[in-house]
Amino acid sequence: MPPASGFPNQSTAELASNTLWEYQLRKENKVILEQIRKIGEKRDADVSENMRRMQEGEKHRLTLEAKVLDLEKERKLQDARAAEHERECAAKMAEMEKHLRSRLTDEELQKVMSRVQQMNNPVQTATEPQPATVAPRPSQPKTRLIGEATRQEPAGMLTGPLREKVSVPPSKPRVANRRPSTRSNSEGAPLRAEPVPAKEAAAIIPKLIQRHKALKQYYEAANDAFESLAITDPQIEYDFIAAFLSGLENKKTADKVIQALMALHPARGTLDGGIKLMCGWEDVAVGFKRAGFDVTGAKEEIKRKKRTLNPRTQLETGFGN
Repeated sequence: MPPASGFPNQSTAELASNTLWEYQLRKENKVILEQIRKIGEKRDADVSENMRRMQEGEKHRLTLEAKVLDLEKERKLQDARAAEHERECAAKMAEMEKHLRSRLTDEELQKVMSRVQQMNNPVQTATEPQPATVAPRPSQPKTRLIGEATRQEPAGMLTGPLREKVSVPPSKPRVANRRPSTRSNSEGAPLRAEPVPAKEAAAIIPKLIQRHKALKQYYEAANDAFESLAITDPQIEYDFIAAFLSGLENKKTADKVIQALMALHPARGTLDGGIKLMCGWEDVAVGFKRAGFDVTGAKEEIKRKKRTLNPRTQLETGFGN
């Protein structure tokens, strides 16, 4: 223990020892005070950083809450639309079943209803164009009317002449639902034609990519390929048009052409989220021209070529001759 300072008769050695001891204490105290100061500054910096992070977290939380509320509202609207769509489909199905019950046998009615249900399930109504936006086609008004009728209500909900276009297996007493253009050699058997399988259709359609070609050159090359294939099945023709539009290098150009074609022809959504245009290859040039890209100098009139559709294709697409 250091000797007490200010003691009487203190020697020089004791005085020097006390002075050194006090100097050492002051030095240690200075170091401790400096450490305390640095700790205080670090504490203040940590508090400021934590406050800043807390404020940012609060803002982020409020933003997420607003997004969650918006998503909840959108989900409720979609649920309401889906419920309304289901009610409409159920009502139309009941009406169609009531309308066909007196005209078909129970087995035929069951086949038609099951087919209509299969067609209604994968359809994405949000991607289908409204009937009001479809422009008239002078060359074939019947085709346009049938297309509009099938988009407004499920396939099979047709009356009068339009109902006769649907692939309804005829009962034995009624065998007059045949057209000369599609009559087969067998007079008694109804017409049945299976659609081309997806793998076979993919094998027929070549890979169409624009790459560095000009737009007109790409269209002419695709037109040559289309003519060489001699396609007669409408479904394969729709797939060919979809492959051609997908191969366009400029996606903005493709979107403009698709919008122009959707204003003239019906379209339907696909399971992968795409859009399948139900038009002929000769209509694509008109769509390019309406979008501002004249690839062939085609006129505005849509020149329809006559096709022979089997009853099953008519039921799927809603088109006849």
